[in-house]
Amino acid sequence: MTDKIMKIVFVLSTIILIMTYQFWSVIKEHYHVKIYYIGVAISLFGYVLTITMLAIKNNYSKKFVILSEYVLILAMNNLLDELFFDPTKFQLNEYISVGIITLITFKNLLKQ
Repeated sequence: MTDKIMKIVFVLSTIILIMTYQFWSVIKEHYHVKIYYIGVAISLFGYVLTITMLAIKNNYSKKFVILSEYVLILAMNNLLDELFFDPTKFQLNEYISVGIITLITFKNLLKQ
């Protein structure tokens, strides 16, 4: 089941990225909708999610799994920033992301 989900997420991320790069100027010109940064954020989150799921499934080194979890949180923060917040300002979602990363760091340090 996980393999199928990873493949679907990876393919959808690739399709979104290609569509974003190919048609962002046309959509902006005709519909006045800015999709470039949102499309890149969605595809980045999908790629990082796939890598994190792969790292956990295949029992990669613990340091790589922790690093991929950090990058996943940052990609999720980027996506939330583009969808709901103002990406040009430091807002609540950045504070929440720093708090989550700090908690994960302490949890991993206590495991050792």
